[in-house]
Amino acid sequence: MKALASVPGHLVLVLTAHPLFPGLPTLARAAFIRDCAACELAAGEALMHQYDEGHSSFILLDGRLRAEVVGSERTDQREVLGHIESGALVGEMGAVSGETRSASVFAETPCVLLEIPRHVLHSVLADAGPAARHLAVLLGRRIARADRALYDLAHGRVPAPEEGAGGVRRMLARAFERFVRGRLHDPVFLVLVWFLSVLLLNRLAFEFWPQLRQSGALLRALYLSGLGLFVGSSLTLLFAYRRRLVCWAARGIGAGLGLVVTKLSLLIAFDIFYTGMNTLDLARPFSYAELYERSEWIYVALILLCVLLILVYFRGLLRLGWYALRARRLNPFL
Repeated sequence: MKALASVPGHLVLVLTAHPLFPGLPTLARAAFIRDCAACELAAGEALMHQYDEGHSSFILLDGRLRAEVVGSERTDQREVLGHIESGALVGEMGAVSGETRSASVFAETPCVLLEIPRHVLHSVLADAGPAARHLAVLLGRRIARADRALYDLAHGRVPAPEEGAGGVRRMLARAFERFVRGRLHDPVFLVLVWFLSVLLLNRLAFEFWPQLRQSGALLRALYLSGLGLFVGSSLTLLFAYRRRLVCWAARGIGAGLGLVVTKLSLLIAFDIFYTGMNTLDLARPFSYAELYERSEWIYVALILLCVLLILVYFRGLLRLGWYALRARRLNPFL
């Protein structure tokens, strides 16, 4: 998916004529367009994958999309739900409910879309009654069509899973699409990827060139650079509304965490060479290499890795637990 600087001029009329807009005041309509992002999809490219978490919805401004469902995780048998033409709203079910995508959507022709973040869609629904009614009608139709397709797949139209190398390759391809490719626009996933990448590359570089561990200036510079990158990216994330800026801030947070954690032993275990606050232990020669080789950073890295994995792949369970706690608080008799 390729981001565009703005909606192409010849498609502005298609956007303003969409059923979401008639109930919006002029200022609210301008704010809506400002907070959304235009993007371009090449023919054959996937817009979303079934079972991915829905973070946003899309208005198809130009082109043609195809919606498909898979009846079982063990087979490649797909059922085409239908084709989506210009002017349609896509992915609103996941964006409104926060549930996983109920279908995969692919571009049959080059497409131009407007991406609507979840919080923007929620604000539109709160401000515009006609938009809410239009969305409710769409939800009902999509659910009915998805139920019919899944019923057909569940009653004799799904072949037995194939064995052999081809089946393994397809299984790995589906796993990659579901757990990696479909999450490339998830900021938390980007934090995880960049954190692991910087962490591993940093440690490998110092393993291949042990003399780098003796350079206190280099180690301090990397630690301070990581700390500055983490703080700067976190502040950027607080004020970022555009998806591209949010993704870059997430990458910066992950890279900063990777640099800080690999050098954490320099800070945590620094006092092993001191007998007091400012008194260096003369009986033990100071060594940056010895500090770097300590294992305190491993425990911090494992904790951060577990937290990020939970936030990326088990966010739905956390949300369900939060809703259960809120329901319990509101009604203690549950």
